[in-house]
Amino acid sequence: MATEFGTRLRQLRVSRGWSRVEVASQLGVVEATITRYELGQREPGNDALVRFSELYDVSLDYLFCLTDKPGFTGKRLYLKDYLAHYPPEVREWVVGPGAGAYVLAAKEAADAGLDAEALKSIIETIRRELIRAQKP
Repeated sequence: MATEFGTRLRQLRVSRGWSRVEVASQLGVVEATITRYELGQREPGNDALVRFSELYDVSLDYLFCLTDKPGFTGKRLYLKDYLAHYPPEVREWVVGPGAGAYVLAAKEAADAGLDAEALKSIIETIRRELIRAQKP
């Protein structure tokens, strides 16, 4: 059974006239993955959520049906806007494949007014800890 989130994804896709194959291609996944998201059979990870938000140009609040306004609401911003003043290599670390753990760090760093070097340091620390935690 479709969830509110899955229904919202489907509505966004259909409103743009895109097929599941087209969305899957743009996100670098197979069509079955998009189908499962839309039917509520699978939940996307953080990196997929960011890609959906950017693909459809909507906020995460809108994707999660927390608002009916697709754009900015209150103080919430798109991740790409939090990262806009950082160099491209920093943005790639935060929103690249498997980067879900970095999303919160990027938001907190931007909110705190940290510069790119401070964010790089935070990201590298998180990476080291994740790698260390995965070792047997």
